[in-house]
Amino acid sequence: MRRSLVKLGVLLGVTTLSACGGAPSPPPLLSLDGRSCAAEPDLARALLLTLEPVKPVAVVLGANTACWEPVGGPKAIYAAFQLPEASHEYLITGESAPAGLGLFSPRLVVLDAAGQPLREIPRDSFQFHSALLSAGVRAHQGERYLIVASDPSAIGKSESRIASSSSVSTTCVRTGCINIYAGHEATTTLVYAYNGSITVTARPLPSN
Repeated sequence: MRRSLVKLGVLLGVTTLSACGGAPSPPPLLSLDGRSCAAEPDLARALLLTLEPVKPVAVVLGANTACWEPVGGPKAIYAAFQLPEASHEYLITGESAPAGLGLFSPRLVVLDAAGQPLREIPRDSFQFHSALLSAGVRAHQGERYLIVASDPSAIGKSESRIASSSSVSTTCVRTGCINIYAGHEATTTLVYAYNGSITVTARPLPSN
């Protein structure tokens, strides 16, 4: 049972205190009131995505992360990525992972070389894969930057997820050995927040 609970904690991305020190995950950030935000995202510090080799880029977003407030739009915490230059289409995947009881509420904004928005993938296009909230899009010619920004429409809303884990132990007697399987399920309620952890990956499309 103890091993099952440890596996569950890893699956949900819950940070626990250890004997050698550590800090618990911060509480869900539900407001950006009082934050001074730039009118445009800072593309000069965009993180580079590569196709060869495929290298996921992970970012932790929090209260001190860059803030963006477009004209006529809501405030958003964001991370900027520079897309690979390629002669063919490829797949971009964005994933949001739980941090404690919070989950970053993501949306994707694709920009051209001048930083002008071309299209947006809203939070409701993301789907859960195990404990990860994920969305994948094809990159097109002329698209140079990707912004992963918070989607205020979901902030404060909750999502209940069922996580399962299993273990197996072997017991042997004179006549032979048998495997004993055990399973564990737990329901966790996550709150969509402005903070959390995201991972972005660019990879070639699968060949037919």
